[in-house]
Amino acid sequence: MPRITLYIKDADLPTWLRARDLAVARDESLSALVITALELVVGRRELPTAASAEAMSTIELVGWDWRRRTVPRTLRFTGVRAAQEGALTAYLTRSGKIVLEEWALLDERYLAVFDSFAALQADPLSDALDSGLLVDLAAAAGTQYVETLE
Repeated sequence: MPRITLYIKDADLPTWLRARDLAVARDESLSALVITALELVVGRRELPTAASAEAMSTIELVGWDWRRRTVPRTLRFTGVRAAQEGALTAYLTRSGKIVLEEWALLDERYLAVFDSFAALQADPLSDALDSGLLVDLAAAAGTQYVETLE
């Protein structure tokens, strides 16, 4: 097993000590905790490459309009699945639009389209979305998810 040395700033020592205490409390090694954290960071930073033109394909979704639940929709676009959380999947189109697909009870599918990540964030619908999904989707769209409080 390779031996690796990590150097941390004095200012980061409290975080390092808290991480060590968390690992010990769960009967894990600090190395395992560090690897888990690195996997999360690496996974999030690799997402924008997943939205590259080479990864895109033609996607067709059939369902109901998200807001007007009785209006049927068929969407066909060139894009890539950019994020998923539970029953909700977010797609990024070649033109930068965001398509949300939600599976509900009885295998019903609801679809919403936004012109950009900023348009999605400005929509009241985004309040119900998981912040992890928004972070992943923002990364794929080449932007950052910033929560606006006021």
